[in-house]
Amino acid sequence: MSDAAQTGASSPDPSPRASVSAPRAGALAGELRRNRVFSALFAKPAQPVRVGRFTLIESVGSGGMGELYAAYDPNLDRKVALKLLRPDSRAGELGEQRLLREAQTAARLSHPNVVQVYEAGSVEGRVFIAMEFVHGRTLSEWLAEQPSEAELDNDRKVLARFVEAGRGLAAVHAAGLAHRDFKPANVLVGDDERVRIVDFGLARSVDDRLDPLDPSSTSGSGERPVPTPTPASASTPSPSPEPELADPESTRTIEPIPTESLDADGRPSAPEDSPSQEPVVEPSASASWHTEAIVPGRLETLTIPGTIMGTPRYMAPEQWLGERGDARSDQFSFCVATYAALYGVHPFAGDERHALLAAIREQKITAPTREPKLPRSVREALLRGLEADPDARWPSMDALLEQLEAPLRPPSTRGRAITLALLLALLLGLLAATLLGDESDSPCKVDASLLAGSWDDDARAHLREAFAATGLTGAGESAATVVDSLDAWTRGWLEVRRTSCQATRVEGTQSSERLDLRTACLDRKRRGFEALVAVYAAADRQVVAHADELLAELPTLGECSNPRALAGQVPLPADPDDAAAVLRAYEALGRSSARFVIGEVEQARALAESAEAEAEALDYTPLRLAAHGQLAALIQPRDLHAALQRYRAAAAEAEREGLLELEANLRTTMASAAAGRWSKPELEDWLIEDAELALARLDQLDDPRATDLLVARATRLRQSGDYLEARAGFERAAELYAARGQLDQLSDVRSNIAAVERLLGDYARAEAIYLELLDQARARWGPRSMRYAAAEFNLGVLALDRGDFEGATRWLTRARDTYDAQLGPGTTYAAEAEFVLAKLAMSSANFDEARERLEALLPVFETKLGPRHESTARAQAALGVIRFYTGDYAGSIDAYERALISLELTLGPDNDEVGLMHGNIGESLLALGRNQEAIAAFDRALEILERALPADHPYLGVPLKGRGMAALATGDPQSAIHDLERALALLTKVGDEPIELADARFALARATFARDPGHPQIAREHAARAREEFADLGMDDREAAVREWLEAKG
Repeated sequence: MSDAAQTGASSPDPSPRASVSAPRAGALAGELRRNRVFSALFAKPAQPVRVGRFTLIESVGSGGMGELYAAYDPNLDRKVALKLLRPDSRAGELGEQRLLREAQTAARLSHPNVVQVYEAGSVEGRVFIAMEFVHGRTLSEWLAEQPSEAELDNDRKVLARFVEAGRGLAAVHAAGLAHRDFKPANVLVGDDERVRIVDFGLARSVDDRLDPLDPSSTSGSGERPVPTPTPASASTPSPSPEPELADPESTRTIEPIPTESLDADGRPSAPEDSPSQEPVVEPSASASWHTEAIVPGRLETLTIPGTIMGTPRYMAPEQWLGERGDARSDQFSFCVATYAALYGVHPFAGDERHALLAAIREQKITAPTREPKLPRSVREALLRGLEADPDARWPSMDALLEQLEAPLRPPSTRGRAITLALLLALLLGLLAATLLGDESDSPCKVDASLLAGSWDDDARAHLREAFAATGLTGAGESAATVVDSLDAWTRGWLEVRRTSCQATRVEGTQSSERLDLRTACLDRKRRGFEALVAVYAAADRQVVAHADELLAELPTLGECSNPRALAGQVPLPADPDDAAAVLRAYEALGRSSARFVIGEVEQARALAESAEAEAEALDYTPLRLAAHGQLAALIQPRDLHAALQRYRAAAAEAEREGLLELEANLRTTMASAAAGRWSKPELEDWLIEDAELALARLDQLDDPRATDLLVARATRLRQSGDYLEARAGFERAAELYAARGQLDQLSDVRSNIAAVERLLGDYARAEAIYLELLDQARARWGPRSMRYAAAEFNLGVLALDRGDFEGATRWLTRARDTYDAQLGPGTTYAAEAEFVLAKLAMSSANFDEARERLEALLPVFETKLGPRHESTARAQAALGVIRFYTGDYAGSIDAYERALISLELTLGPDNDEVGLMHGNIGESLLALGRNQEAIAAFDRALEILERALPADHPYLGVPLKGRGMAALATGDPQSAIHDLERALALLTKVGDEPIELADARFALARATFARDPGHPQIAREHAARAREEFADLGMDDREAAVREWLEAKG
């Protein structure tokens, strides 16, 4: 302190001369501090600091993207909370306008559980938001004050707080906004006891400015920035009264994610070093203000504002992929927070990203550490909101809150009255059934007239006309095949109906009760058949293209004659209206299956959900579980793990209820879905064995599902590299399909046999099978049908394996053109053909062509399948390979990491494709000279692959080659030779990775020379062979590099 200040001597007035009209980021807080110091030193008021009309009172907090102040608004004559966003040159004027629109939308929202935004505007390029100044505390702090023991009144109070916050979220969603970072720290409990959520709607705009995981977002150079991990210490601010959020660019990736932020009861603990001043609006870190200090061990409170938006412990899985959070993401975060508060522990455990994502994907819910005095329905409602698949969660926050609010409502007599009425109706129905008995003793009259209106001459004519009207080549052949198949089904249905009637009415060998069960079973099957006929009768090009797949949806009739299956059936409701409603719902499920086959997923989901709702309203368990199975099928292509969880739950309940037939269906479907795709061979085997046991309990003669399980087991064996056993299983299944006349299933399994022959290297036999399938598809479905195109596609892949690039191009182009002719442009089928053509261009070192093809097909995959689908991930990985070979190593890591996250979510962290992706990342790290990181990536790749695959599987070759090259780069030629020799043997065996093979050979040459430079002959032989291989591939730069090495070594 100066002498003048100490003595109070006069000095020039150092106070600010004017209000601030053009605020600079970080300057205003300093200005306020200087004013406070000035006022204390000179005992006189300082000039006010203003932003527009607002007079700043004090700084409340700041972060990487903005600042928060307590301020006075003269227009409103009240204290407000004022946010100022930092200007961002990358966002530009459009970014500012977008953010301002979001803020103005928030200002129009008025709801008691949402902090009130008074105004939003812009001052000198900085967006400001003036909003309600709330006296109170955060929900995190409020929870920490609550007693730990489970008490009814207290648990209801906690639930009520979250319901109020949920109402605020619902209001935000109704306004077209999303929060994207819901957690207790972003919810306020005012001194007036009213709950308010804060910082809704702004995260999206803030984050949209530059998202490295968004293909539409690029930096100034046109390349996506690569996320780089930052040590936790870099995110720890100094313990000042006004803690600041770390620079958002330095906190892109946070791993591991600690779990120590819960108190002894599992509730979020209050921050130990939060500001001591009176609480005000605590802003969401997703909008880059956070008044809560970030300290070691509390990283789960940190929002990641770079590649991924949200707080890791509360984030929905889709946010991990960089997808923009929506109302469904908020619902997930809400359920995480509510579960943690009520049950004492976060619902998903995991100290690292991979573990956390795996727990979410596999729905491994952490066991509660406390049991609240609340009904089980609360936990069930929260668990649905925690589903990995966004579409599997509640349709809205309102729907979720309806379930959570039930325990908070006062008791009512209405429910008891309804229950008594239903019981009375049931008793009257049973009495009527007993008194009336069976009045029909006439002989059985079962003929085609029973199906009039469902399947008759008019229906056949309408179907043929609909197919012909599409104008597609082969529509006539397809219509004829469909009509023949539907005729055969109806003959079988009528025969079962006739024999069942005769067994009771004529022969007296079957009870009336058994007749009723069989008749109800046949009626259900007829509803499914009628649903399929209706789809065929309204055929468009999608229906004609998928006519063969739709035939697979024909209901099977075996259960209607199987005594064990019938014994477990639940009779239709006694009330005729209820029985009719059940049958209509089964028909809706049939239409859902058909719509799903032709790609109308949303319509399929709506139909399945309507059937589910009907089942719940009628309390008809078989229908409800069948609907659950259909909903699982709908999410299976996008999220196998979530689908398997749904199948498993439905199958387990069916088993408990004694619904043997339904259980067998669910377990067979589950086993077939997982086989060869789960990368958990022992678990896949268990699923298959469980399904086999379910079929054994039914003891149905010649059950076609047993053949489906043969195919599932063979598929699992093929995935594990046991090709001979796989081939034997497929061949046995082919015999059984042929004996039953299941021609399309026979074609599918023969295609699998050809694929195994291709893997075994018997290209001639594989080609012969594919050509036979081509002829059969032409005869059965037409010359340009989807099955015809599939055979063309497979012949193209086979040609590529054989090194016949010209033949591969010809077949793949024909397949793509067939898909376009059948379905129109922009389909995933044609994109898959384009993908292989891109790989073909890569194999020929035509990287520009390959890039063009990939960039054209990626939007198709992302739009049709979503960013999490494995096909999208594989295309991203291929783009990474191209970037690698064209020298953009950082860009390749970006693409590989995007693919890695998607593959982990869809296939699981132990899938072989995940292992290969770790290997690809290792290759790029090696090219960047980050050798130790590369070795770690290759180790991780090999750890996964060696666990998932046999020791001699060719997939191990690439990471072995990479680790060997990394060892060579670190001066360890002996270790390099060990890995490279093994890699060379594996890559030579498969022969479809020519670039990798040449790379491994040249690396082995250098390692051999480094170990023994005095005897260079073996090294020179390896190098000369590698030079020839690079020359054959047209890779002149690499061929030249090998030539120069040979010349240098004499």
